[in-house]
Amino acid sequence: MRWVSFSSEEFAFLSIAGNAQGIIAIGGVARGVIAIGGIASVGVVSVGMNALGSVAAFGMNAAAPISLALINGVGIYALAGVNAWGALSTAGVNASGISGRGGVNTSMTMLPAIVVIAALVVGSIVVRGSRASRAGPASIRLERFLRSPALSEARVRANLVAVRDAAIELADGNRTVTLDVADSSIVERARRLAASEELAPSLLVEVERVEEVVQTNDANADYRHRPDATRREVLRCLDVGLAPPPGGWLPRDSDEVQWVIAWSARIAALVSLIVVIWRLA
Repeated sequence: MRWVSFSSEEFAFLSIAGNAQGIIAIGGVARGVIAIGGIASVGVVSVGMNALGSVAAFGMNAAAPISLALINGVGIYALAGVNAWGALSTAGVNASGISGRGGVNTSMTMLPAIVVIAALVVGSIVVRGSRASRAGPASIRLERFLRSPALSEARVRANLVAVRDAAIELADGNRTVTLDVADSSIVERARRLAASEELAPSLLVEVERVEEVVQTNDANADYRHRPDATRREVLRCLDVGLAPPPGGWLPRDSDEVQWVIAWSARIAALVSLIVVIWRLA
């Protein structure tokens, strides 16, 4: 997810565009957790000329459980300059609701409360969105693997530092290690991953720990002299791939924003029902 975007329909934490989609969306048409739109806006909290919110909306025309509008307001609590249609409504001209106060006309009715609660429930079911799983492939930190000699093979998470002809260099905190790579296709894949990222990319690497026997004297020495040998630990890379982003609670795309809007609408519907029952008691 990008932190800031100025391109239409590109999701970002802060999206500023004609058609803005993000956690905070600002544009002509905006959809986000917090949406500010010149023409129309949809969000948990929505601000704009025509604002639709699952919790609160503010604008010329606003519809939400908490609605503040210059002209027309629809909600459980609706405050509008001209027309307010809600359970608790106040307007400069016409007000309708269980408890209403209009400057010219006041109508006592339960219809606005029923319609608003029903719209919240139906809308959250029909346009529900979805939240992506935060569980990625099981992995451990490279540093933990290096500290655990009993582990002969593991999937580790580390940052790519350099790619060589038959090896890759990884880093985890202050630890840096070189892994042998026998498969040239893995080296090429690592080069592509390094080229695709501005900073050192975070990788998931299949690592194998093996022992090799290395002769320490001349192998062509007289046969009567037993060659000296030593054992050394070698780390090999069996596979490499880009690590998924770490799990977090922030929405990652517009579908997850819709999921947040839908769930906030369900909670708002429950709270609205409690308020209506309390007001009727």
